Amino acid sequence: MTVLESPVSTKTVAQKSRPIFVLGVDRSGTSLVSEILYKWGAYPGELDHLAEANEANPQGFWEYVPMEDFIHKLFSSVNVTPWDPTFNDLMKQKASDWAFRKEALDLIEQMEKGPAWFWKEPYLSLCMGFWEEIVENPIFIVTIRNPYESARSYEKYILPPNLRGKISLLGLFLLRWQWFMLSILKAADNSSSVHFIPYDSLVRKPIEQCDRLARFLDQECGTEGADRTKLRRMISSVNPGLYRNRSSNAFAEAPNVTPVQVALYDFLLRKADNPSEPFDPARYPMPDWALEYLVNFDVFSDMFNLS
Repeated sequence: MTVLESPVSTKTVAQKSRPIFVLGVDRSGTSLVSEILYKWGAYPGELDHLAEANEANPQGFWEYVPMEDFIHKLFSSVNVTPWDPTFNDLMKQKASDWAFRKEALDLIEQMEKGPAWFWKEPYLSLCMGFWEEIVENPIFIVTIRNPYESARSYEKYILPPNLRGKISLLGLFLLRWQWFMLSILKAADNSSSVHFIPYDSLVRKPIEQCDRLARFLDQECGTEGADRTKLRRMISSVNPGLYRNRSSNAFAEAPNVTPVQVALYDFLLRKADNPSEPFDPARYPMPDWALEYLVNFDVFSDMFNLS
């Protein structure tokens, strides 16, 4: 008698609502965009299961803790770091592991409320190979912020007070940003439901950017013609006073920035206006030594509890 394995090659749940993944590197505006999604009507999970607000994000992180715990388990299940070129393929393979697949589907079942639900967590950007095998037709919302601004914010909140101003993480963060954005663009390239949001424009022109986002979501989720008063709720989330670490200089003028990173940032800004512009990853190669640098920092970060 042939014993059939649990089905793992195809998605095994009938989705009731559209999944939205908010993708972006740390300190790039993903929390603000997530709050705006909530005001639009997307479900973030039970509110008492979200990460608590703090000084870094006084309006909340909007990160669903059960999903974060699952991602940590998923990452720990492979023998390479997220910076390894094989990592995304290993994540894709993990979707065929029935135990992980069942846990993921159970998480998704808890999210199926309203026209759409969303998850936000920086490391989602690095494991889309897994989720693309689990969910049908996800929507990607991608935040774009001047990486130098994000780097300064990252330094401020990851370093303990006694090290701030003494240690620079700019070069490290720019490598991290480059890797994240390349991973995001690879995932977005496989989807027709992608919306890019420039953080600077969102803060300066919240009416315009929130309206663009609302129209995009209404079309994607079949809620066109719904109550447009929700636009006012979305706009109310934007607090210009929380635009900290603003840089008056262009990204190309920041220290330690490489020409490849400048080109990648310019490309991302163009994608906000023209999402169909083709992505060629060969134009934005990581330095040969980047993997070692990123892995070493993770080791030191764990040793000194930098988080």
